[in-house]
Amino acid sequence: MSVDKHAQPHEDRHLQAFQHVLNLKHDLIDLKHAVKRARKSQDYSSLAALFERAEHSARAGRLFAKTTAAGE
Repeated sequence: MSVDKHAQPHEDRHLQAFQHVLNLKHDLIDLKHAVKRARKSQDYSSLAALFERAEHSARAGRLFAKTTAAGE
């Protein structure tokens, strides 16, 4: 029995959408922990990069959703 290693186009889009959500979730978790550390240390200088990374993940997810919806 062989296994098809190539996902169907709709399955591939679902996997990509899930990956975008997962990336954003991880970025937000990292940000949450960084905010807790920053509050304890009163050093907020490292938060800007984490906010930018989370924003980038959110934008990538929105763009993917728009292009996927437009293509259907």
